Amino acid sequence: KTVVLIEREGWHEGSSEVAVLTNLALSAKMKDAGLRHLDRDHGEEIKVTGPLGIYTFDEADRALEFARTFRRELDAEGIACRIGVDVGPVLVFDLAGGGKDIAGMPVNIASKMAQDCGEWGKIYLSDRVYALVDAPGFRERRHFVSGVALRAFEG
Repeated sequence: KTVVLIEREGWHEGSSEVAVLTNLALSAKMKDAGLRHLDRDHGEEIKVTGPLGIYTFDEADRALEFARTFRRELDAEGIACRIGVDVGPVLVFDLAGGGKDIAGMPVNIASKMAQDCGEWGKIYLSDRVYALVDAPGFRERRHFVSGVALRAFEG
């Protein structure tokens, strides 16, 4: 599976009550945007929780198009996001109380690229995804995270 991990920027202005309600509204906007674009792209929402959304796709090119569309939509609303995309084996499982979760190295790599090393407004492709898609304009970036060398392509 190809994993798309999207983190949106949090809202911290105003009172704590206003910030909580604004962040809930932004999470609802993320969920709505994801679900509207998934059917067309043959992807699956795994979860949207707080500022984070995780989606899976069978094809890397569909995952990249989804990431680009999602970023454009949030950007048009003035919401910054950073996105990591990796491919490989994952375990998607149902939670006892409802909903789903996911585990596997592609989730970890997508998180490291986006959340630990990424800049707002950028998409990060692992070298495995970059080899599968046509991504002109993406440039190679190297980072060290938790003592591990990480190669990503930023666009």
